[in-house]
Amino acid sequence: MAMFLGTFHVSAQEDPEPMDTWPYLYQNFMSGAVRTSTGVLLEYSSFNICVVDGSLHYIKDGVIMKADMSKVFTALVGEDDVYINTLGRMSKIILETEDGAVVKNYAVDFEKLKKVEIGYGVTSSTASSRNTSLSLLGMETISGVNMVDMSLNRAEQQKGSGKYIPLKTEVSLLVNGRLIPANKKSIQDICGKTQTQEFLKKNKVKWSKAETLAPVLGFVKEHIAK
Repeated sequence: MAMFLGTFHVSAQEDPEPMDTWPYLYQNFMSGAVRTSTGVLLEYSSFNICVVDGSLHYIKDGVIMKADMSKVFTALVGEDDVYINTLGRMSKIILETEDGAVVKNYAVDFEKLKKVEIGYGVTSSTASSRNTSLSLLGMETISGVNMVDMSLNRAEQQKGSGKYIPLKTEVSLLVNGRLIPANKKSIQDICGKTQTQEFLKKNKVKWSKAETLAPVLGFVKEHIAK
């Protein structure tokens, strides 16, 4: 498995629809590989990404396990989707160049979660008053059941019986190890307002379209290096 410089990653994955009984980006665990922080390549038959904390889960002897995120560098899930560990969460690589990468992060939308009966044994009013995040309920505890150490067979039997978990996505730039939100303000904070405005006049950048962000990676890298 490798990161492919200059490649725009087109994923076959549909929009994820995780549930409180199946808190994953993919409807099924998929084969893949992991590159560790020491450079070792490990192949596994079953991987998935947990939306609760962005961790990598895998199957061992029919049981769901959580990877040691301190040792994970990148992961290939299925044939096409490449993820990189950013601050302990697996971020999906959308575009790569020699200057860096454009990544997408999926996270639980807690604001939307507060507005509904959230399916964790907590009402919306209770959730709001406690400023609830899933971390308070246990990072992998979904509907009162810990997904880690659960048998895959049991998890698959219950996965269609829960409630949908609302997600939010954020596109960011990964440059020299820094994770930077892909928006004008963030770039101005690093590169300066005048320089950013001049750059944007010369380059057709649409922040919602990853394929237009390649020049931004080089622009940011140049200013970070100064």
